[in-house]
Amino acid sequence: MKRLKYFQILMLFVLVACNPENPRRGAAKTPRGVQGLGGNAYERMVFEIDNSGPSDLRSPVDQEEIEYRIAYVKERTATFNIDNDGTLCKYTYKKALIKEVVSKVNTEFEIVKTTTPTETTYVGIPIANVKQKCEAAKEQKLKGSPLTRKLDLTEAWKNYKNYLKNEVRNVIEACEKRAIIMGGKCMSMNADVTRDQEVLFDPIVVYKFGAKIEALRADYTIERTFTLNYPYFSFFGLIHLRGMTPLEGQDLSKAIDSLEVLTWKR
Repeated sequence: MKRLKYFQILMLFVLVACNPENPRRGAAKTPRGVQGLGGNAYERMVFEIDNSGPSDLRSPVDQEEIEYRIAYVKERTATFNIDNDGTLCKYTYKKALIKEVVSKVNTEFEIVKTTTPTETTYVGIPIANVKQKCEAAKEQKLKGSPLTRKLDLTEAWKNYKNYLKNEVRNVIEACEKRAIIMGGKCMSMNADVTRDQEVLFDPIVVYKFGAKIEALRADYTIERTFTLNYPYFSFFGLIHLRGMTPLEGQDLSKAIDSLEVLTWKR
């Protein structure tokens, strides 16, 4: 009887010790909840986002140009036909170069976007001469057709605010509430927000947000650098991104793993 009771106590101890909710799990982990937002940069960022409008934004200029290097979370597919014989060429990729150029048409602005896959892998018909044809043509053919869109600063700023809410504020709030994120309940976040100046085309104010996040079944590290006054490109004022935002419900086929601005000419 004593042995049975001892065994029951031992098993109870093991269950408590192994429980993911147990604060003793992983002594090197950060404390529970959100840590590291002791300064006023985060509050200032939230205030600026909530109280800024189109009149506070920088207008684009004719022939302004930006180029990004980007990596997607999920693999993508690109196909093209060789003109003279209709051969179908198929490639997969996770990285791309994206170039956008602003044009002024009368009193309005347009943005022309071109996406070029990089580090591609041939996955078409496994016949040597077909692959040779595709490889010879891919540099020209994989450069996507330019896509043109009209620019609406008011709409761009509205979309940018929603983007920043998902990328920064919702992540912080989820961990404050210990809500469910990808990987289970958010157990802890060690976050940092700073407000700095960067020299790109001119000195501009940027916010830098970084966080180490512990979820029930996974850990995440995310980094974001962005400026608030230039929201009109496809990635708004985002200058640097590393790590997917671990929020539930996002479309992983569109999720970005990393982004870096290579050039920005004004």
